[in-house]
Amino acid sequence: ALRDTARGMGATTKFSASEAADAMGYMALAGWDDAQVIAGIPGVLNLAAAANMDLAKASDIVTDTMTPFGMAAERAGEAADVFAYAQANSNTTVEGLGEAMKYAAPTADAFGMTLQDTAAAMGVLANAGIKGSQGGTTLNAMLRDMKNNAKNGAIAIGKTKVALTNADGSYRSYAAIIRDIDKATSSMTASQRDAALGAIFGDESLKGILATLKQGPDALDAMTEGMYACGGAAEDMAATM
Repeated sequence: ALRDTARGMGATTKFSASEAADAMGYMALAGWDDAQVIAGIPGVLNLAAAANMDLAKASDIVTDTMTPFGMAAERAGEAADVFAYAQANSNTTVEGLGEAMKYAAPTADAFGMTLQDTAAAMGVLANAGIKGSQGGTTLNAMLRDMKNNAKNGAIAIGKTKVALTNADGSYRSYAAIIRDIDKATSSMTASQRDAALGAIFGDESLKGILATLKQGPDALDAMTEGMYACGGAAEDMAATM
């Protein structure tokens, strides 16, 4: 079945049967069974075509990113759409976002963030020129500093307490936390804001929160909403290439 699928891809797409087989190999290395590989390859193929990149590389990026978020193989198309949307709507590429995910995905997942939330957060950072491995390490540091400086599930931004968690202990959405931080600093002078944020965020993460607040919570919300509504993005982009 795998051989027939690879041959079919070679006959009906821009990629050869050998290239399709290489991409399937990365899926198998991620622990996917035959049926999961066959179901997942079309989405990855669309992403590779949309990004004009090597098919095996696209497969490696998608599988590597899905794993820390606990995404089932059947959601490969969803992951591919997120990567395609990020490339089309922020200052990053599929490979750049994949590199960033290596550094931030496990921490983001532990913070209660989904692939879509994380891609949106890093898309906003990328728009400020903080991307690739730098974007990943920056977001990782932002989340780490918030967790490490929280008391009773909240961080203190000046005199305002910003809750990181809900009453049941689950994390609030990243976008909601950013909006509350923005609100807490809105009436501060630049020096007051920097001091308040500097009490929570270290040198590595401070640039990230400042860049995110500079663009504003509305920009993050729009990016996040786009990530959740991007079904079919990879296929649509592939069709225009």
